Amino acid sequence: MIGAGKGPLSVEAVFGQNFELPADLGLGIEGSYTWTGSTFRSDFHSASPQFGSVKAGDSLPYVPEHQGSASLSLVTPATSIELALAAKGPMRDLPGQGDIDEGLLVPAHANLDLAVDLQILPNLALYATVNNLANNSYIVSRRPYGVRGARPIHAMFGVKLSAQKKGPGLVGLIREKVDRSKGL
Repeated sequence: MIGAGKGPLSVEAVFGQNFELPADLGLGIEGSYTWTGSTFRSDFHSASPQFGSVKAGDSLPYVPEHQGSASLSLVTPATSIELALAAKGPMRDLPGQGDIDEGLLVPAHANLDLAVDLQILPNLALYATVNNLANNSYIVSRRPYGVRGARPIHAMFGVKLSAQKKGPGLVGLIREKVDRSKGL
């Protein structure tokens, strides 16, 4: 996507491919990259501390020029496992031009997440997600009340109930295998 006119200019590339593997396995690969050029077009002074005094050509705060993501997933008839990486380039805390002063910098960072689903029954699944799998520490913002860091490693487990059936589930697959082995 290329944006032009009065707003910021951005270019985005997205790709994805699914591969069928033997034994009812599937492999998915996805990725995206976004470049955003964002500048103010006029001088102004704002009462908001987020902007302050702005000059034409200043970059917008909290808009990284580069960001991207990639994921790899493995899918079976009853499970899915996805590993996802997201990265953002450095951002400004206040509008400005040129190199970013250390005190106004939100540094580049990357984050790794893991998600696992296990379909037990056609309408029942168990899931687990682990955010910030590498337990990286980085700054996500300097506002509104000073430096805020990223959430440390965080795991969540749960149950999903669905009105829409999603295949036989693990119990159904085991039952089918037992029945086949018994010649039923």
